[in-house]
Amino acid sequence: AGLADSEFVIQIAAMANKFILQKYVNDTQLGDQLWLYKTQRYGADWYVLLKNQAFVSIQTAKAQMANLSNDMSRNTPFVKSVSQVKQEISQSNPQS
Repeated sequence: AGLADSEFVIQIAAMANKFILQKYVNDTQLGDQLWLYKTQRYGADWYVLLKNQAFVSIQTAKAQMANLSNDMSRNTPFVKSVSQVKQEISQSNPQS
């Protein structure tokens, strides 16, 4: 996506089991509000859901967390930088 490294996003959930994550998305009908990406963690594929919105500052992103739905809040969401997300994505897609 065309996100700036300096922007911030809210991570909604992350787990190794893509099927459970997709069931969560289907059950909560949040698909149109989320981005999914794959990374590597603990030597295996790991899947991460983000709210599909970027924020110019960490403060703005943290303030937005108060407005998340209960479905989005139940997995202890937190703010991370777009640069970190891009780094995680590149780890799962090595340029060989």
